[in-house]
Amino acid sequence: MVVDHYADSAKALKALCEKLQLKVLPLAKTAKQASEQLLALENKGQPMPSIIFIDITMPEKEGFMLAYKIRQQERYHEIRLVAISSDVNVDSSDEYKKAGFNHFLAKPIIKGEVMDAIRRLLGDQLPRGRIISSDALQKISCEGVRILVVEDSMPNQELLRVHFETLQCACDYVVNGKEAIDILKKNEYDICFMDLQMPVMGGLEATKIIRQDLKLDLPIVALTAAEFQEEKDRCYEIGMNDYLPKPFGIDQLKEKIITCTRM
Repeated sequence: MVVDHYADSAKALKALCEKLQLKVLPLAKTAKQASEQLLALENKGQPMPSIIFIDITMPEKEGFMLAYKIRQQERYHEIRLVAISSDVNVDSSDEYKKAGFNHFLAKPIIKGEVMDAIRRLLGDQLPRGRIISSDALQKISCEGVRILVVEDSMPNQELLRVHFETLQCACDYVVNGKEAIDILKKNEYDICFMDLQMPVMGGLEATKIIRQDLKLDLPIVALTAAEFQEEKDRCYEIGMNDYLPKPFGIDQLKEKIITCTRM
């Protein structure tokens, strides 16, 4: 979430976050709008934002008051707060820390500093270990990466085949979890993209066997048309490393390869 009464800087920060493949809520110009958004998310049972960027130069110290209010609510305790301001002296004061902010960024916002802040604040929520900028993504090669694709839909297989051939990856394709287990007993791979809903054996059951019986730490990325927090949690609990909702593009596949295999 971005809370900033300056439209230009708010839009710039939003665009920067989206380039880092982060989901950004509708921009809030005031503390009141931000509070209303949080309440609406809560009432709908939707997840809270992981980070809220708050402009602390808003009139009447709205930014500080919003931070105080969030910190007083137990249900918001996992939200990280980042103070943003054109006044670089804020960083040397204690006021923003006393208000409950976790980090400070000076305007104009710099991409590298935002990436660093996200790493610092969400390190425990980023099993993939890092965030990749679009520029860096284009420079890294995936040539020769060994991939196992477990997908029963032939159109989806063909789409993946085109993408992975473009990336020059070496891939094998199977249509269900049982075939995946059989081929993993014979071959080694760098990463596996696993559909969840398949005949014979689905992705969750297959992953459980891969982890518990085969004892493999192969990175496994779930592929699914649904995008619900409960399903994501179930994937992580069963031992999957990441989650990729359909439809997706080649850049999203490449980002998963790079981050999950720690290239």
